[in-house]
Parts: sequence; structure tokens; C-alpha cells
Amino acid sequence: MTGVKQKLIWAVCLILLFIPTYIGVWAFTSAQKKPVTDNAVTRMELTDLVGTSYSIERGTVSDGFEGGVLAFFMGLNSASKPVGELPKQLEGTGNFKAVYYSYDLSTAYRYYFSADPENAYYVDAENNAYKIPADKASIFIQSSYGVCIYPTSTPPSLTFGQNGAPILPSSMKWQSLSYGNAYKTVDAPVAAGTERPAITVRGGLDMHFTVNPDYLLVNIKRDGETVYDDMYENLAAFTFEEGNSLSVTLTAKWYEDEQRGAFGEAVYIFDVSVQPAPVFYLGATSIQPGEFVVLSGKNVTDTSSIGFSSEPAINYTPVFYRDGDYVRALVPISVELPDTPSYTFTLTCGGVTQTTTLSIEKKQFKSKDIDVSSQALADKFSAAAQKELADGIMPLLAAPDETLYWSGKFSEGVPGRYITAGFGINRKLTGKFGNGTTYRNPGVDYIVNAGDKVVAANAGKVIFVGEFTLTGKTVIIEHGLGLKSLYAYLGDISVKVGDTVKTGDSIGTVGRTDSGYAFQYRLYAGGVPVCPYTLWEKGIPMTQ
Repeated sequence: MTGVKQKLIWAVCLILLFIPTYIGVWAFTSAQKKPVTDNAVTRMELTDLVGTSYSIERGTVSDGFEGGVLAFFMGLNSASKPVGELPKQLEGTGNFKAVYYSYDLSTAYRYYFSADPENAYYVDAENNAYKIPADKASIFIQSSYGVCIYPTSTPPSLTFGQNGAPILPSSMKWQSLSYGNAYKTVDAPVAAGTERPAITVRGGLDMHFTVNPDYLLVNIKRDGETVYDDMYENLAAFTFEEGNSLSVTLTAKWYEDEQRGAFGEAVYIFDVSVQPAPVFYLGATSIQPGEFVVLSGKNVTDTSSIGFSSEPAINYTPVFYRDGDYVRALVPISVELPDTPSYTFTLTCGGVTQTTTLSIEKKQFKSKDIDVSSQALADKFSAAAQKELADGIMPLLAAPDETLYWSGKFSEGVPGRYITAGFGINRKLTGKFGNGTTYRNPGVDYIVNAGDKVVAANAGKVIFVGEFTLTGKTVIIEHGLGLKSLYAYLGDISVKVGDTVKTGDSIGTVGRTDSGYAFQYRLYAGGVPVCPYTLWEKGIPMTQ
């Protein structure tokens, strides 16, 4: 009998020994079948609308979540009602991404919360959609995780230059209005460790906040000694000397403002290396209406960081191109602009603001009528023909090309021939088929003979060979930095798109129009017709 008892005891012990294993196998098998349950999930990764991720372990407690964050989500999932599919208006919108971890499984859900708790949904791993109860959605919206739903919840960020990387604050406090018109503290990203960011500036602190602070104090130290401690608006009085190494502390404050819906403060600490400041020069101090000037800049690392304005307005924004150590932009003064004695250009770059003045010489433009003696000639000047030409050439004229092909003086399109109608003169369509329309001549018209050779005005690349109603057979050459020449009313054409040419190279011969042999030569700076006369005599002045 004793032996039987011992055997029974051993059997019971073996059973008790394997019970945890059986329970573990059962739990694992259950989790494989249904991984997102309160018993199975041990951890979740929650990513909010602005990309901030939170690792939430079982038992993690947060404001408003009775029983823990994981328990709240499990209860929310269980209380939600299936709706088949996500409402159309929510497809493609921002959502909270939750990845649940159960043993070796990870399962991703998407949660669609908004400021309206009545309009909350989630989508499970099988893409089934569920309507979240308003009371559950309300709890989440009011939590620190849900504050990002509100636009003002994103803390301001600071960058230097137009495309600089963000500088994280060493400390920051930010509060945003959220559900129930209550302020909630937002988790603000701050710099990790003690290593300070290092930036390079050229002449000033070119700072950009996504939300401008109401108060910005700047403290600058050189070799440990304070050399500036004042408000940012007075910083123009401080000279950033080339070669200096500085330590900068910014104290920024955003005051409570219901209209903004957020407030806070931050401290930024970083080191600054001062490089040569940007400086700009005009290739000429005075030009005539219809001409252009080259605006050069030095010590510019990023052309997109250059700001330009003009007083009065020139109705044109110069495009800067890299040219070795310089950047260059063509600035045309259209003949269509009102008369003015000068223009003041203001340039900003790298925290530096510079003004320069371009004087405009007085010039009288003559008038010359066009006798439209046939319907065919009238058709050439019709609105449809004008539109056809504009639609065809304007994309080409606006296309950028950083290669500077030209050098030296420009030549005329047909050497040794007389001009019959100069650039910028006022022309009027008269005669039997004329309609009285007036316009400015955008080019230079010549008296030519049959067989006259047409030559490239300067070195460049052929970007167009074709035909239009108004200009007949046409060639356009790119000379670089937005400067292009157009040759109209051609006969034979001896070049093709992609060819490179030198000054004086033949591109074809003059052609015939309804009124006899003709040729017109145009020059465009950034798509604006400009006068070529001074280029024939002096070339294009540029700072070197």
C-alpha cells in the first residue's frame, strides 16, 4: 500500500510540474489565434500624428487611463462596433499607429481620432473598421497622447537659413489648448547630451522660427566673455566678424494667447563659426529702359536663401545661378515699366540685408506704323498667332541653364545690314487690314537681301528649331543664366536642337515674308525682351 501511495504522489508531482508548461502552451496558442487581447499583449508602440513614438509596457499609467494605457486600449477595442469600412472622408487622413506585441507577434492597428469624439474609428490588422464609442474617444483626446490632434500642439522649431536642419532646444516647455478648451502640456523634443550644435553663419544669425516668439533674448560670448546681451531686434548693431567663434544662448518666450492657442518658452544653446558675409554688386550703376544688369553675389552658399525686392517694383524676381565663387542673376528693366529715375534693390541673405541703387537713364522711343496690306499679314499679327508664339516659346525662355556660354561682345544676327525697326519702338497696325493695335517691338528688324547669312550672336546651345505663324522659321539659342536669343523669319536652317555654337557661327539664312525678305533678332533675359545694342559695343559687364 505504501508503494501505491508513493506512485500517486509522484504522479501528482509530475502533473503539477507540467501544469505551467501546459498553461504557457495554451496561452501562446491562444495569442497566435487572437494576438490583441488584454491577456496576450505585453507592450505597444504608439506613434502619434506628428511622428512622436511612445513605448508603452503593461502597467504603464498615464493621465485619465484607469487601469493603465494598455488596458484602456483593450477596453476601447472591445467596446467598439464593427462598421464594415472606414468612412470615405477619413481615408488618407492622418492617424495614430499602434503596434501590439504578443509573444513573438506584432500586430498593427490604425486609430482615427479627431477633435470630435463622435467621429472616432479604428482599423484592425485585417482592415476591418470599427466605430469607437464617444466616451472612450473623449478620454483619449483629453490625454497627453491626444493633444497633438490640435494644430497648435506642435512646439515651434528653429532653423538657420532657408533649408537648414532644426536646432533642438536644450530645454522647452509648451502648452496647447486641447479638448474642453483646457491647456495641456506637450512633450517637446530637446537636445540629448551635453554636446552643443555647431552652425556656420555669414554676417548674422539668419534664424527662422515656425512660430515667431514674442520675446527673444540673445546672449553671445566670445572666449567666455559676454559681447552681446540684448533683444534680437537690436542685433543689427552687433558685428559678426569673420573668423570669430562664438557661443550663443537664445531665450525665447511665447506668451499665452487664446488666438494662437498655445504658449511656452525655450532655451537654445549652440556654437557659431562666422564666415565671410554675403555681398552683392551690380555690373552697372545705370542703364536705359529695356536693358538689363547682372547682379552678382559673393560668399553665398545657397542661392535659394537670397531674398530680393525692388522699390518701385520691377515685376520680376531674379533667378540666381552659380558661377564659380560668385552667384549671378540677370535683372531686366522692361520697357513696359513706368518711367522712374532709379530702382532700389534690397537683398537679404544669411542674416545680412543690403541695398543697392540702379539709375535709369531717360530714353525716348520712336513710333513706326505697320501697313497691314493683306489678310495674310493681318493673320500673322492676330491674337491667335500671338498666343501660339507665347505658348511655344515662354516655357523655353523660362527654362533654367546654369552654364555660362557667352563671352565678350555680342554680334548682330545679320552682319552689316541696316536696321529698319529698332527695339522698343511703338508699332501700330494700320492700313486696309490693320486694326489699330499698338505694341512694343520686342526685337530688332533688318533690311536684308536674299541669301544673307544669319549668325549666332554669341556662344550658346540651340534649344529650339521650329516654326510659328508670327515669326516663321525660328531658332532660339541659350547663352546661359537665363539669357536667350531668338532669330525669326529664317529661310534655310543649318543647326538642330542640342548643337553648340560660337559667336558668329552660321545658323541659316534669311527668309521671305509677305512683304519680301526679312529678319528679326530678339534677346530675352529671364523671358523679358531686352535691348541688345550695348552688348554689341561692350558685352555684358560683370563683377569679377
